[in-house]
Amino acid sequence: MRNLILAGSCLIISMSVFSKQRFSTITLKSIDLSGRFTACAVVDVDSIPGRVACWGRNKFPMFLDGSYQKAFAPILLPAFSNEVSQVATGSDHACVLLIDGKVQCWGNNQFGQLGLGHRVSAYRPVQLDLPNLTFKLFSGEGASCALLIDGDLYCWGRN
Repeated sequence: MRNLILAGSCLIISMSVFSKQRFSTITLKSIDLSGRFTACAVVDVDSIPGRVACWGRNKFPMFLDGSYQKAFAPILLPAFSNEVSQVATGSDHACVLLIDGKVQCWGNNQFGQLGLGHRVSAYRPVQLDLPNLTFKLFSGEGASCALLIDGDLYCWGRN
């Protein structure tokens, strides 16, 4: 797949933009467009599965590169501690679900939406201390939730 076009969202992503970063194959695994200012996708890059690419406002900075530069095309984020199976974006924050069931979040934490027990923003991914492994993530405007493998739902932030 070279292009992804989503009607009604004014979004056209050309996966060929990654070619500037010299990757031979990019496979789109999942995408989250629920973030107000940032969108992210899980992609397999060459033989490396579960990488994250984001684009948008980059205010906090969401791209984990120390810059606040907006991106109108996907930027490949540095690798996480494990393969990413899902990404959930909110308003200037994001969380990833790793294949081992652990969750890491970063970005704006004005309402406690990172789940860290305080309201200090995180400029690098921080692993959450949840009581069990996570099955699915959800994020929105100032809030995030994790559906755990035991069926319990944990939410934090402005909820």
